[in-house]
Amino acid sequence: MGSERETVEILVRDRGGKVARSRGTIELEDLSRVVTRIAARTGPNGPNSPVTQYLLREASNQLCERLMGDLGEDVTSAPLRVLSALIGHEPFVENSLNISAHHMRRRWPIASDWYADLISYVLRPQRYAVNEEQARAEMAVWGPLPLGELIDRLAEQQALASTDRQLFRLAEMLFVIWPQYAQIQQAYADYRQTVEDFWIPVYQQLMELYGLRVRPGVDLADMAWMLETLVSQAGRDHTLRYAAAHTPAHAARLTRTYIAGALESADGRLLTLEELAAREPRAL
Repeated sequence: MGSERETVEILVRDRGGKVARSRGTIELEDLSRVVTRIAARTGPNGPNSPVTQYLLREASNQLCERLMGDLGEDVTSAPLRVLSALIGHEPFVENSLNISAHHMRRRWPIASDWYADLISYVLRPQRYAVNEEQARAEMAVWGPLPLGELIDRLAEQQALASTDRQLFRLAEMLFVIWPQYAQIQQAYADYRQTVEDFWIPVYQQLMELYGLRVRPGVDLADMAWMLETLVSQAGRDHTLRYAAAHTPAHAARLTRTYIAGALESADGRLLTLEELAAREPRAL
């Protein structure tokens, strides 16, 4: 198929019917490298057939509707309904923990309060404290290193830390599933603030140590969030086994590139990537 999409009408018979009727139109795509487990590779039953692509499109639409109906669009009831099915209220302590339901009733007599507090716990800002303490301890050891080597080690440490499913991955799933839920919006705002509160002072100390400053127009909060995004994406790539052996190193290279454009020497000189990587810490 060419690069231009062809719009065609879908003609297919109803089950038990004798005459094909129109099911609307579809823009044909080249799915020959996408739909690889289909029984036929060409022809009317192959991946580029109008009816094949109609089946896939309608199934995709139904999957979206069902998932959003169960998980996402009703922000007042969907989280509670899903958590009730997955965790439960009194049945959780009785069946999963094998303790009396009185422990739950005395603390959360209303199930919706239990689920709300559970979400708040999963998204609590304190979960970042362990990672922050480890990063600070590591940087104290890395302090004498050239800047390029320090960036490499810090990016790798942060990329791998972001793969912790209890601390970070579960929270990310909730952010994606229920972005309009008030508690999740507040937790995400707290997360953004936590990133700034911890990393801006760290970056200020490192800039002082290596004789660097931000270029005019560069905001340290934006810089903190950009670097957080880089290492988080590297962590996802690592989890998905996408070039798994190289993702921390890739995050380090991207970090160096960004810093080379965002920072300059204390006397206002732009540094090349090589100069930035070789830069030694100053004696303070």
